[in-house]
Amino acid sequence: MDAWYLLDETASPAQPLGPYTDAQLREMVASGRVTASTRIARAGGTNWGEAGTEPVFAGLFRSAPPRSPDFTAIPYPTPVFANRFSFGSGLTATFDAFKTHWKPLLAIGLVSFGVWLALSIPQIVGATIDAFAQRQEPSALNLLLMAGSILLQVFLGLPFLFGCVYAASQALRGQMRLEDTLIGFRNYGRVLVGILFVIGVYIGCFMMAYIPFFVITMFTLIFVVGTAGAGFALAPFIGCCGMGALFVVLLVLFALILMRVVFVPLVAIDPVIGSRGVGNAISYCWRASKGLGWPMLGVFLVVGVLASLTILLLGVGYLLIGLPLFFAMLAVMHEMVNRSGIRAPAADAGATAV
Repeated sequence: MDAWYLLDETASPAQPLGPYTDAQLREMVASGRVTASTRIARAGGTNWGEAGTEPVFAGLFRSAPPRSPDFTAIPYPTPVFANRFSFGSGLTATFDAFKTHWKPLLAIGLVSFGVWLALSIPQIVGATIDAFAQRQEPSALNLLLMAGSILLQVFLGLPFLFGCVYAASQALRGQMRLEDTLIGFRNYGRVLVGILFVIGVYIGCFMMAYIPFFVITMFTLIFVVGTAGAGFALAPFIGCCGMGALFVVLLVLFALILMRVVFVPLVAIDPVIGSRGVGNAISYCWRASKGLGWPMLGVFLVVGVLASLTILLLGVGYLLIGLPLFFAMLAVMHEMVNRSGIRAPAADAGATAV
């Protein structure tokens, strides 16, 4: 099977992207990312030629509808796409995306909020029943309904959330359709496996972060008992050290592991980069985000806090500002993973850049 490279002529200087298989290139033609005028080259070749002139792909363009030129769908030049992703360029690109694409991001935010609210109905009903009954502890019915809401969020809400992120990315590319939010359900098996993988990584990070917390807590108990209670005055200080260690270790694990795989469910089904499947998506995300965990976490925390603070604006601010800003950030980071991934050499590719 041949390997192919694309020439990104929007970069300065132009940069080769790839390698891609025949099947991946065909998917990019179908999605509009590659047009007849896109310059491509076979791995090992020496000349660039237009995709429409290659016999292997020429027939695809005669039946394909006109699409926007490749790599020019994002209408605003920002540092996150021009250079390497950083904390500053990520924030700049997020706010630029928010200002430029506020309307489609608002639509995505309102739809996602409506779906989240619908999936939370069982939990709301259970809490309401307990409130009218003036119960101090959650009832068995409330716990059952709460568990039902959590399962709905995992098996329906999260696939829809990743679909919303894909739609937001499409908005940045100038090609968003509201039905793009359902892409997770068109590839439900892949996206669900990817989601369960990310949840497993998330839980694993917490379990590892609790190790130093438990060690310090046990040390505190031994210290207090060993001093016959004389060290009790120092126990709160040592306890705070334990909580601080938990927080620091958790941040480190999130930056070094979680942020680097958080987009696996979406990369596994994103047709723009060839719907890679979960296994390849893990490798792709890990390679694309090398050295970028801390900038990604920093952008996520800052924008997340700003989006949360908009709740103070009578709640309406969260719908009009907070949610669109949050999806702008996720779309920018997803696009960063795409751009970094297609430039990074594939681990299983023996070809070299043209």
